[in-house]
Parts: sequence; C-alpha cells; structure tokens
Amino acid sequence: MSNFQKTLRKVVLAVVLAGCLALGGCLIPLLQNGDFGSNLSGWTPVNPCDEFSAPGEIEWTAEHDGSAHVTVSGAPSCASLVQGFATKLMEGEDLEIEVYHTDLGDFAGWEIYVDGELKIHNNPAQPHGQLCGDSPAGTDNCVWTADANYPKGTEIELRAAVWPGTAEFYWTAIGVAQDELDEQELSELEDAEQAE
Repeated sequence: MSNFQKTLRKVVLAVVLAGCLALGGCLIPLLQNGDFGSNLSGWTPVNPCDEFSAPGEIEWTAEHDGSAHVTVSGAPSCASLVQGFATKLMEGEDLEIEVYHTDLGDFAGWEIYVDGELKIHNNPAQPHGQLCGDSPAGTDNCVWTADANYPKGTEIELRAAVWPGTAEFYWTAIGVAQDELDEQELSELEDAEQAE
C-alpha cells in the first residue's frame, strides 16, 4: 500500500468514525448499498425467485428516502434481491431490517434467507424462521441476531412473495448496527491504522 493510499484510508476512516460518533451509531458495511440510497447497485435481482412462481417487478424508487421497490402479483409470485456479505457476520451480531409493505393478506410477506436458510420473515402462516412485523400494512423494523458465524461472501436473499393477490414491498435498509464508539475505541482504531 502506497503512502497516498494509507493517508487516504486514514482520512476516510476518520470521516466515517466522526460521522458515527455524531450520529450515535452507524451501519457497518456488511452489504454494499444496504440503504438503497440512490440505486440497486450491489444487489442482483432474481425474478422470479423460484421455478414455481410468476415474476414480479423490481426497481429502485426515491420513495421512502430511497428503496428497492418490489411488486408481486399472482398465484404465486415472488421476486428477490441477493448479494454476498462484504464482510463477515459474527454470531450474536444484530442484523437490522426495515421494509415498508402494503396490505399483505394471509399468504404474502417478505422473507430473508442467509446461506439458503430462512431466518426472519413477517408472514404468520410461515412455520419456519423468526416472525417479525406481522402488521397488515406499514413499516416493519426488525432485528435478527446471527445464530452462527457467516464468512464474507455468504449470500443473503431479500424475498417478496404472494399467493394469491398483489403486494408491494419497499426495502429501505438492511445492515449491522454498531454501538457508538467511545473515545478509547476511537483512539484504538486510529492507533491500529497508524501502525499499518
């Protein structure tokens, strides 16, 4: 790593850490573009999400301060966004999810799969995974605590599904929350950067 790259890295780290301190916490970049701020970069659409379903529609929208808008309609219909973790996810870390949805009826909902296994969802009819946010319409703010260590590259899938009917989903944020860094932790991070 050149001196310029080291200096640039220190500046970026200082800005990010200062922002975290000012905001009282940050999302660790477990996922690229986990806030869907201006596009769907980093995410790969899988549409339909299985061979038994009709495709849905996936697009970026400015609604909800930037979101991945997914519409599914049919009997059944599903669509997903997938990507691999940019960093490792450690057992006990909390993955925070925020998704707005229209009225889902009895057989519709969002689901999150990690390494191919259903982990968290909002469909009370689903017997597997952690139930969260079973409201008929509105924003679900949910937390899933990692049940194991997941290495960098582990695939995560954000799935929207319906059977029968039509439902809309707006994925607005997904990431690992980090508690506010205290002055000692900030100093230790800066020291580690200088040692490189």
